[in-house]
Amino acid sequence: MISLNMQLSDNQWKRELAQAFKQPHELLEYLQIDSHLESKIAGKPLLEKNSFPMLVPKHFADLMSKGNIDDPLLLQVLPFSQELVEKDGFVLQPLDEQDNFIPVKNVVHKYQDRLLFLPKGGCAVNCRYCFRRNFPYHDLASSREEWQKSLDYAYSQEISELILSGGDPLMMTDKEFFWLAEELIKRNQEAKVKIDRLRIHSRLPIVLPNRITEGFVQICQFLAQAKIRVIWVSHINHPSEISELLQEKLASLAQAGVLLLNQSVLLKGVNNSVEVLAQLSHKLFQAGILPYYLHLLDKVTGASHFYVSDEEALALYRELQEQTSGYLIPKLAREEVGKKNKTLYTTV
Repeated sequence: MISLNMQLSDNQWKRELAQAFKQPHELLEYLQIDSHLESKIAGKPLLEKNSFPMLVPKHFADLMSKGNIDDPLLLQVLPFSQELVEKDGFVLQPLDEQDNFIPVKNVVHKYQDRLLFLPKGGCAVNCRYCFRRNFPYHDLASSREEWQKSLDYAYSQEISELILSGGDPLMMTDKEFFWLAEELIKRNQEAKVKIDRLRIHSRLPIVLPNRITEGFVQICQFLAQAKIRVIWVSHINHPSEISELLQEKLASLAQAGVLLLNQSVLLKGVNNSVEVLAQLSHKLFQAGILPYYLHLLDKVTGASHFYVSDEEALALYRELQEQTSGYLIPKLAREEVGKKNKTLYTTV
């Protein structure tokens, strides 16, 4: 049992986040990108048009290759002028979540035995292909009083798994996570319906590994002792994103009994080659993470330059199956509006 006096200090990652790059020219200068290449960057017109500013922590920038504007990590986070191109089929809300699947604040409920709880709207990095880049996060509530209402709804449904999503749920502080853990344990003791799995979808430790604090690890152990299994689904698209520091932090989660999975998005210019996908699967496994999903891009406005066709995706998937072990092959999947499960693709 964790003491209420446990050390729940997470100031380091907060300081690092406060020092993140917020202006494209600052990041380009840090990466020693030639000034004549800046013409490729959308800059102020884009940021004013869609209110989706650049945000890149220094740790993530340090994983990029200097002088290379085509670095696969940089491509994911730098607002290029291609985002201003409007293309048929690419829309503001590709999954139409906010109109059909939000029964109460902070909850997205479209799956039968599980639902999404969105405690925070912010992220530590703004990925340019994010399907929720236009999600109405301003409507979310970050008070514990409102979170109580979200949990009231969750425990009124026939679910066994609570999925923390966002934004990024690890924008919660350790103290807030400890509160949530205690709430789940208390409600499980009192309710007929018991949530025995807590799944955390997060990209934050990829860009800020120090977010995996000692306190957070202890909270995961606390949940495990109460028979609530914690599953962490990382969002890693390229093998270069797996730093040594991240691997050290993940090892502590694994020792705490956390199941580590990964989901990627298939992105043109980033990972649309069988060599990169195979390297990613092997490096994930070396870090103790099992490949889980390889998502086809959700067609959100501003991300058309990342699009990989279904035909190319299936061809890559066939090659990946030929080159590596079955347990290292993620499921090729797509989210579709109105469906209560992901659509899985095969090479048959």
